[in-house]
Amino acid sequence: MVSVSHPDYNTLGASINKITMATFGKRETIGLRAQGILNDFRKDFEQGKDKEQLIAEINRRSATRWKRSCSSRPFSTAPISPPSILT
Repeated sequence: MVSVSHPDYNTLGASINKITMATFGKRETIGLRAQGILNDFRKDFEQGKDKEQLIAEINRRSATRWKRSCSSRPFSTAPISPPSILT
């Protein structure tokens, strides 16, 4: 059974993390796949992989995902640049 009701907390301006924690009682607001990717990057960094190479890989993955998510938005008319993960 599913029920829908107004939340007993203010959602205006709240982050998705706070909403997820309050609604579902979860502290982990990142998916297991995303967490695994982050752990892999952390392990590579700790094992001494070249920092510039890691940054390039993170930006490449981010740009690919960003392009995929934007291409599914049929009403988007303005070009969107992918966010930079690390500066």
